[in-house]
Amino acid sequence: MRFCFLLLMSGALASAQVHDVHYQGGLIPLNITPTFDRGYLVTYDLDESVDVYASDGSLRYKASAHGPEGSRAQIRNATVDADGTLAMAVEYPLSCNLPGLGVIPWGGGGIALFDQAGVEARFIDTGCDYWTTQVAFGTDHSVWTIGYLGDASASVRADYLTLRHYSQDGQQVGAFLPGASFPHPADPHMEPLILPTIGLWELRVTNEQVELLLLRANFGSKPI
Repeated sequence: MRFCFLLLMSGALASAQVHDVHYQGGLIPLNITPTFDRGYLVTYDLDESVDVYASDGSLRYKASAHGPEGSRAQIRNATVDADGTLAMAVEYPLSCNLPGLGVIPWGGGGIALFDQAGVEARFIDTGCDYWTTQVAFGTDHSVWTIGYLGDASASVRADYLTLRHYSQDGQQVGAFLPGASFPHPADPHMEPLILPTIGLWELRVTNEQVELLLLRANFGSKPI
């Protein structure tokens, strides 16, 4: 498996057939750029739900996510597989006591999976230990995600595995890319912080290559 930090566009795209698609609805109700993947368009709504549009512009379904206890989850990112199934990176209400942050009520992270009709079929609970921000389907329909740790300690973040791989049944099958993999050339106190970016995308999987975009955050000269 290769990890790529720059998306390369093939010259073959120039010869691909191009046609206009007219979507039957508002595409930026939250003023957030929709996510486009595998011919599907996902828009982010005001009521903590998403609309999934097919390649012909028609609305395929509307979906919202719920945590393990049925609580409404906040959607950070969503993506659609080739067969129309949907995955969301979410946070849900869970009381977590995190070093450096104290007790927070929205500490639960997870991945919500939906069938082709937009019905939530499974929830992969990552709890207080991993806050998912982006999801992507692999060619084998497994789920890749990037996320961050609630612990605000820089020393912990350095060893924290930011990229994780899950099977459809919710088993973690791999974890990669510790924070220390991205040293800053000028400032050792600059650590990568995988913050939520709703809309667009920061993670894609093509064949045997994982492509991701990471942002850095500066916490000053001393860890907090």
